[in-house]
Amino acid sequence: MRSTLQKFDGRAQDYVVGRPVYAQEFVEALFRDYGFSSDSVIADIGLVPENLQDSCWNAGVLCMV
Repeated sequence: MRSTLQKFDGRAQDYVVGRPVYAQEFVEALFRDYGFSSDSVIADIGLVPENLQDSCWNAGVLCMV
């Protein structure tokens, strides 16, 4: 039986490809309902970095992972 490390070794790209991006509506809700602005800084903890980071950067918000 393979170890967990062996089982998932080299599978990161498969994981990234299979993850949906955050909906534009989600990012818009952050601005509209929670007061986010281009001055906001977001700490992305425990999420897939590229997804939230790209969505926020497209909206002009710095997202640190």
